[in-house]
Amino acid sequence: MLSDQLILDTINSLEKQFKVNMDKKTFKEESLPAYFNTAVEKDENGHYFVTYNFETSKGSGQILCTYEEKENILVLVDWNEVVDFYTESDNT
Repeated sequence: MLSDQLILDTINSLEKQFKVNMDKKTFKEESLPAYFNTAVEKDENGHYFVTYNFETSKGSGQILCTYEEKENILVLVDWNEVVDFYTESDNT
């Protein structure tokens, strides 16, 4: 089952993959919910999607994942151009 803990735990691997600091502590503490938050949506086929929204020095980052229930993991689907900046350069 998709859990808040899985959503938080996935931040570590996303940070490594994209070389970007998503500030997991801020997500966990919910201290800046307007800037660091997740949105969980379920589509008409019953698939869950998790969107991570966060701030960086280059703007608002967004990463979209889908939940794979059998493996109990979140799988990367898409990301925005701010996240691209970090993956395409060493400008972290």
